[in-house]
Amino acid sequence: EREVLLEEIQDLKMQLQCYIDPSLTSARKTCSLLKLTQPSPPVNAIPESLNESLEKALEQERLRWTEAETKWISLAEELRAELEASKVVMNKQKHELEIEKRCGEELKEAMQMAMQGHARMLEQYADLEERHMQLLARHRRIQEGIDDVKKAAARAGVKGAESRFINSLAAEISALKVEKEKERQYLRDENKSLQTQLRDTAEAVQAAGELLVRLKEAEEG
Repeated sequence: EREVLLEEIQDLKMQLQCYIDPSLTSARKTCSLLKLTQPSPPVNAIPESLNESLEKALEQERLRWTEAETKWISLAEELRAELEASKVVMNKQKHELEIEKRCGEELKEAMQMAMQGHARMLEQYADLEERHMQLLARHRRIQEGIDDVKKAAARAGVKGAESRFINSLAAEISALKVEKEKERQYLRDENKSLQTQLRDTAEAVQAAGELLVRLKEAEEG
């Protein structure tokens, strides 16, 4: 009788192990076969100690599943937090790329305007240079005319009123020469200012181009 009871206890332990560990497929099949081939013992024949062991095992299994569920919930929360953080970073990077793109477009527009201004200043510089050369040629012709008049007066021996007229004419021509010299100085100053502006504009265009290249490389990177 004792051996029979021990065998029944062993069978119950195997059945319990089948339900506790679902991975034991062969054991589960064995449990099913045992159920079919062997009659279940009456409830009053199961010892009290076995009932306590079963309850203890079930409680441990419940605690294990509760702990596993808690871990899965914690892991899910961590994953959700990481996803939210990744979403924030992605939105920030997208915003930064949009800002860089807008800055690149504004810089490109500014560079085009600077190049157009540079072209206009080149045209003005060429016009001033042409006017300056014309003024120099005119001044040279006037000076040659004054010299010719003085030489002619000296050869003719002009005196008196005619001499005074020639001197007055020479004085007017000298005054005109002073005015032309002032105008020429103004043109030189204007030319110098334009050259400075051209140099500054060229440097600004070069710097803007380098910055645009860096922004394009940053967008491609």
